[in-house]
Amino acid sequence: MSAGGGVKAGRAFVVFDVLDKTAKGMNAIAGRLDNMARRVGNLGRQLTIIGSAISVPFVMAINSAKDLTDELLALKAVLQADSAEMETLEKRIRGLGKSTSFTSIQVAEAATNLARGGFSSQEIRDSLKNVLDLARGGQLEMSRAATIMVDSIRNFGLTTADSESVASSFFVAATKGTITVEELAQAFKFSGGSMAELGLSLNEGLAVLSQISKAMLKGTIGGTSFNQMLLAVGKNADKLRDIGVEPFDASGQLKDS
Repeated sequence: MSAGGGVKAGRAFVVFDVLDKTAKGMNAIAGRLDNMARRVGNLGRQLTIIGSAISVPFVMAINSAKDLTDELLALKAVLQADSAEMETLEKRIRGLGKSTSFTSIQVAEAATNLARGGFSSQEIRDSLKNVLDLARGGQLEMSRAATIMVDSIRNFGLTTADSESVASSFFVAATKGTITVEELAQAFKFSGGSMAELGLSLNEGLAVLSQISKAMLKGTIGGTSFNQMLLAVGKNADKLRDIGVEPFDASGQLKDS
């Protein structure tokens, strides 16, 4: 081999040696970088998990506050209440949310349903607790309990001062029959108008619905049957008089006996 060839071979060896060392160095660096990346990734995942664990209650609290705010805004819109009325009503709602088994959001939903039924802010404050009792005792949806309360009070010319009595009437009637509060409410929907028109009280009407439930006439069937009976009495009043039975008193209401 010539001197030139030897120089070239020597240079090649040096180059290969440098490249080899460089490659080993790069591999070592790459390995370290890879290990670092894995550690950073693990740390990132841990931070994400920790961050999520920390943020979940925080987010839930924000959403809860947001939901209540939204419901109060909906209530204000339906009620057309001023700031002073809403402040008093919100205090009542939050108080019941703390002192009952219902959340403030659920209480606010009940208030909104009462407002949709035409209740004033004062009427809502007066009846709200008893609506909650009706919902809990009757195992009803909040909106359903509010509707029953509104219909009972308006249909029979009662006031919200009677709201506790309304709730009790449904409980007692359900207990004395083989019927649930929901089934009573369904029956009442189909017969309540005729009850009031013929002068029956809420208690009297519910007592009849409770009794006919024992004959398997419940819910819409029981209400429809009772309604037809009441309508038949009014339609056949003259025939009843012909046989010596006067179904109505001087005011046009059904006689007690």
